[in-house]
Amino acid sequence: LPGTLSISVEERIPVARLLSPGGCAIDSAGNVLPPLTDPRYDALPLIVGHKSLIGIKPKDEAADEVKAVVELAKFIAATAELAELLDVQRYQIDEQSYVPSVVMIVRERFPLRDNARIRVPLAKEGKNGFVEKLMVSPLSLKVIVNDRLLRGEFIESVDLTLNDNVPVSPRPRNSLSPVRTI
Repeated sequence: LPGTLSISVEERIPVARLLSPGGCAIDSAGNVLPPLTDPRYDALPLIVGHKSLIGIKPKDEAADEVKAVVELAKFIAATAELAELLDVQRYQIDEQSYVPSVVMIVRERFPLRDNARIRVPLAKEGKNGFVEKLMVSPLSLKVIVNDRLLRGEFIESVDLTLNDNVPVSPRPRNSLSPVRTI
């Protein structure tokens, strides 16, 4: 109708905090949001390690690597098995790695030790994408976790970026120290 004004308001819900001078956040679409002052957002994972975060401000466009981490966070949240297993505290983007990757630092949920590190490729799709490496491949995190549950071992770190092997640093369930005494 002529003379009618239509207004649409869309709430942007943060999915992660960004380690940046201003303490910005990011939503599921990759939009950079203003700093979060509400304490209920303190539990959101932190995205760190990318050079673009140094001067990022609200309304800036996030770098593709940061958007890829947001895709990873959305995939984990949408996949019940992963959401139950992975309580991610921090996503560390590794720009120096042989494969563009991100290291997830997680809170303890057996068999993952507190501060366990899980390295996955930044790419989402394909044979070398994080979907394949987390859920589908015969050497996926899902398979490794089930194996360690049967053995009663904690996992310190897993590198899912390689194609033909998956380095896993285990630690026995009752061991609090990385060194075993005999």
